Amino acid sequence: MKLAEDLFLVGSGRMGAHLTHAADCNGYLMIHEDIQILIDTGTGLDFHLWEEQLLWCGTSLKNITHVLLTHVHADHAGGAAKIKEASNALLYAPASAKEILIRGDETAIDLNAARKFGFYPEDYSFPGISPDVSFQDGQEIDIGPYSIKIISTPGHSKHCSSFYIESAEGRKRLFSGDTVFGQGKISMLSTHDFDLQKLKQSIQKLSFMHVDELLPGHNMPVLKNGSSHIEEANMLFQQLGVPENIL
Repeated sequence: MKLAEDLFLVGSGRMGAHLTHAADCNGYLMIHEDIQILIDTGTGLDFHLWEEQLLWCGTSLKNITHVLLTHVHADHAGGAAKIKEASNALLYAPASAKEILIRGDETAIDLNAARKFGFYPEDYSFPGISPDVSFQDGQEIDIGPYSIKIISTPGHSKHCSSFYIESAEGRKRLFSGDTVFGQGKISMLSTHDFDLQKLKQSIQKLSFMHVDELLPGHNMPVLKNGSSHIEEANMLFQQLGVPENIL
């Protein structure tokens, strides 16, 4: 699904555009000449559907050059090993989650409970993989024409990050992972490392940024006035309320 001249939605599950496996997050692909950057990888289930979406966008798995993970929950990082194997892309992940990713630590990402309650098939497993690059809050990563600012946004999980990027046309993009969504919604989970107060602080941090395109990990992307959706969530928190949950 083409979102902008250089931006495509290539993965999305039941809480989105229903392009790939139901449990998948949104996966976004930015293309500029020979540079192809994938943001999040889905679960790795029904992986042929990702391949079909990439072909529709005029590319293929082997052309992906970089993969960035907003966090390491299975719906966002479970496909990383398959994509790495097919493309040999450089894999970027939060430094705080590096060991979880390497070990394929299912306890650390609450996968056992998620399987038990039907979020994933009973035989689903999270494959370990070693990231090529571990990033930290405030770091800027230059890939081709893109300067990607890393913003640590814990709350949904301890290891969440968002990516702030200016497009070639000068539009400000925020890949927010599971931190904030369109209409000011959030993703609350009863997992061991969900923290509502940290999520509040993360969204307040994001509210100071000018965002045209808000590109969340689920639901539909926002292509205009993204800042207003972030501010909606921020204002609810500031007024002692809690934004609506996407689940």
